[in-house]
Amino acid sequence: MTTSSHPWRDQEPVPTGRVVSAEVDGKRGLLIPVRQAKTQAGIILLIVGLVFLGLAAWGLTGGASFGVVAGVAAALIGLLLFASGVFALRKPKGHNGLLLSPEGMTLAWFPPTVTVPWEQVTDVRPVVLRMGKSKGALVHNYLGVAATPRDAAGSRLRGTAARFAPDLAFVIAMRTVAVDQRLVLKAVRHYHTNPGDRAELGTDAAVTRVHG
Repeated sequence: MTTSSHPWRDQEPVPTGRVVSAEVDGKRGLLIPVRQAKTQAGIILLIVGLVFLGLAAWGLTGGASFGVVAGVAAALIGLLLFASGVFALRKPKGHNGLLLSPEGMTLAWFPPTVTVPWEQVTDVRPVVLRMGKSKGALVHNYLGVAATPRDAAGSRLRGTAARFAPDLAFVIAMRTVAVDQRLVLKAVRHYHTNPGDRAELGTDAAVTRVHG
């Protein structure tokens, strides 16, 4: 497994999602959405949880000490999975993704959200993760963002980004982004290098700039 700064491999199929104007943590900007967990995942958790609860009932009614212990363990696992499924189905669909605002870049796909001010961003470039050394090895595309200080997005994200290059503060896996990677790279680079246009972020003008 190797990492490098390198032009991205073409996406197949090309994502058809669109950027939108949105507000995250009081910041209005241009949201580049990431793919959210599907409803099916919540349903699967519910089903597996019910299976474990069924095993728990069978183990607890068996009478033997091994059956009781196994039944209690299965009940705990079943309750946890069932509760996770309910939470996944009831969780409101928020604005998840990368928010470009006049203030900076906000990473809003897991709590807590993190904002890196534009003034700290030093570079935006494509990087790749190659799973093997052969010519046909699987390649994953990432958007790399360098910043000063290098832990501007937090130590956890910095730890992952450092695998690609020492100056990167965070990377974004493009396979999780719902918009064409070429549009994403072009948009982030434009607002990084053209501070005079950042005032339009959060308006229809920014959406039009990306999609035309």
